[in-house]
Amino acid sequence: MKNFFERHRRLISWLVTVPMLVILFRTPINEGSPWSPVMEYGGFALLIVAAIGRIWTSLFICNRKDTELVTDGPFSVCRNPLYLFSFIGAVGLMLAAENPWLAALMVPVFWGYYHFVIRGEERRLAGIFGPAYEAYRKETPRLIPKLSNYRSRESVQVTLPVMNRAILDASVFLVLIVLIELLEEFKLGM
Repeated sequence: MKNFFERHRRLISWLVTVPMLVILFRTPINEGSPWSPVMEYGGFALLIVAAIGRIWTSLFICNRKDTELVTDGPFSVCRNPLYLFSFIGAVGLMLAAENPWLAALMVPVFWGYYHFVIRGEERRLAGIFGPAYEAYRKETPRLIPKLSNYRSRESVQVTLPVMNRAILDASVFLVLIVLIELLEEFKLGM
């Protein structure tokens, strides 16, 4: 059974995201800083990594979630790659908006919340998969990837509705690039 944080993950994420976006909108951009382009383009790169990473991860979990213990592909290097890529995207958004303070604030806010989501999922998966999940949990880090663990199947079966949803979810990160640029133009025109 899913805990409160798992059941309301999207709603709570938006409740955190909207105030951060309001802060971004109201914070002036410091175009004169030599770090400005580094933060902006570095943030864009992280947003792209987040989008591609979430699609890649979705390929491996498609049709298998809660019916099979997924331990290959991105799940072989960390147990929560979807959350890892979402975190990368959240930090990328704040950096692309040239706000290092919000990027730094995003770290404890994101992981403070997702800690409870992940713990709930771990309990649920341990209940479903028992000793196999415990062995996987001991071998595979929760969040920080252990690249030497990487192993993959030769192919995966993809269901288009699930994949379409994954692409739509990931495209939010790419749309954010455009929105950051529009926000910057709007702020500079004021």
